[in-house]
Amino acid sequence: MAQKALCELLFKTGMPLQPAKILAYLLEQKGLTSSMDLEHSLYMRQPQVSLAMGFLQDKGWVKIDSTKTKELGAPYRLYKLAVPPEKICNDLIKGIDKTLKETNDLKAKLIAAMIPSKDESQSKKEL
Repeated sequence: MAQKALCELLFKTGMPLQPAKILAYLLEQKGLTSSMDLEHSLYMRQPQVSLAMGFLQDKGWVKIDSTKTKELGAPYRLYKLAVPPEKICNDLIKGIDKTLKETNDLKAKLIAAMIPSKDESQSKKEL
């Protein structure tokens, strides 16, 4: 699947846009990716990459490694998927199912609160 189409699907599951872009990219690359690669390939700034990676790491989907450079300066970060794509897909489906159940429960409560049942209507008529 094309990276852009996958990103759109991930976004539709409720995932924020920046993490969706990065996850789609990592799924396509299938290996180590540096933060600089992400910044250049996805037209993102370093803070956006860091925040999005924090989201993905909190889910347990991405592993972050720091690598020291041979020269002076801060170490750079390398990212890779921490779990297989199937695990990520299953986690997303569980989230969708939970949201669907909550939506259906809300619809039932709304109907019960706003539309009287036939039994209630008849008992009000008898009064």
